[in-house]
Amino acid sequence: MTVMVGTYLKQLTCQLDFLVVDCPSSYNVIIGRPTLNRWKSSTSTYCLKVKFPTENSAGKVKGDQVLARECYLAVLATKENHTWMIEEKEEDKVEALETVELVEGEATKMTRIGMTLSPKMKTRLVQFLKENLDVFACTYEDIPGISPKVIQH
Repeated sequence: MTVMVGTYLKQLTCQLDFLVVDCPSSYNVIIGRPTLNRWKSSTSTYCLKVKFPTENSAGKVKGDQVLARECYLAVLATKENHTWMIEEKEEDKVEALETVELVEGEATKMTRIGMTLSPKMKTRLVQFLKENLDVFACTYEDIPGISPKVIQH
């Protein structure tokens, strides 16, 4: 769907996909971070305002604090408990991993691989990792020239 935000000369037009849901809400639309980032926008929840760069200065969309408060109170007044159960799909579950020692006796030179790999694929993958161990950094000492201040938490 093509969406236009802002007012003439200070507006932004872009193509967006929407997820339509049937549930009570005080919002007409919820715009997520990916879209806000694509717009290079700056948001203020306190001022109910979104600003974004356009070819003709900064565009803005401003909400109505009084109306927003009324909508919020109306939703609370229904006293309904809107709870949804999200069922995890089988393919969304996290795969179990197996620890593989890439250099025998060196605890820092280990990795984890999926346990659902076929034995042939597992053997080929482990062999590949061992043959190309010089490409991987297991500790920050393996990355000469980069300060530990940059790569340590």
